[in-house]
Amino acid sequence: MKRLLIAPLILGFIAPLSALAVPESPEQFKKLEEAFILPCDEIGNDDCIARMIGIHACTFSFGITQGKKVKKALSIADSTFFAVLKANNRDINSIFEKDGSIKKEVKEEAIYRINMCSDATRESIPFLLKQKNGGEATEDKIEGLTKTFPYSWLHTIEKLVKGNK
Repeated sequence: MKRLLIAPLILGFIAPLSALAVPESPEQFKKLEEAFILPCDEIGNDDCIARMIGIHACTFSFGITQGKKVKKALSIADSTFFAVLKANNRDINSIFEKDGSIKKEVKEEAIYRINMCSDATRESIPFLLKQKNGGEATEDKIEGLTKTFPYSWLHTIEKLVKGNK
């Protein structure tokens, strides 16, 4: 029920994200900040940041599908993520448990959000494999990696946080 009630919000977020999916200039980041003022007070801090994690991961996938190298796509995704965090006055540290793991509720919502761009993720997998090891992607491999992408993304965030403790 909760997800049905937020469907209009989701549609409202997809349009600006697709228009600014891979911002690179300061002007584009400014537009992104203005476009992604989320109703954090209404939906709660954890759900709000989970949505931002979805934007983070999806921006990376969009960058790869637009021909960016992994390092560049990740840099753009990170800059986008921090711009949206800043625009919404959110602290990323609030979503972590004491051991550095992401709260269960945040993970669940973030996985749901990241899966919203599974088509872009699926499209990016062959490019990622080619950049990483020059390998070709079978349909089974693409499907498997698309399904595990949200979990891998969150695991990487956790590893970064745990490594900095």
